[in-house]
Amino acid sequence: MKKRILAALLVFVALLTGCNRKETPGQWPSQKIEIDVCYTAGGTADTVARQLSALMSQQLSTTFNLVNVTGGSGSIAGQQVYAAAHDGYTWLGDVAHTVSGWRTLGYADLGWEDFYGFYAASSPYVLFVSGNSPYQTAQQLFDAMRGTPP
Repeated sequence: MKKRILAALLVFVALLTGCNRKETPGQWPSQKIEIDVCYTAGGTADTVARQLSALMSQQLSTTFNLVNVTGGSGSIAGQQVYAAAHDGYTWLGDVAHTVSGWRTLGYADLGWEDFYGFYAASSPYVLFVSGNSPYQTAQQLFDAMRGTPP
């Protein structure tokens, strides 16, 4: 399991390195990496980010600074990471479903296409509808998709 995680991390690192215009290949990382975690300390996103950063720090010979940035269902941290230089030194520590709901909830105009995604663990998929939606159940939503609204 550890080997698979490390292999996936190295692929992710290669993607981030490709975005880095300030350094020549092979130099990244030359400074500490910040991971802005979407939720409070002790939660799933925080716990996974801390465990992965401990493993990655050994493999990449760098340190990680984890910062818990709460609020807006993770969108505040997401917007902060997106606004940072796209140089591979600021990452978003998140759970898989968070970014997919920001537009629907009206929290941010960002989605997964705005980030390089790396999944260290799987989680169930989540459907989001607006709070004022007429759909109260998944079945109602599926019926409406088929053309039979509630």
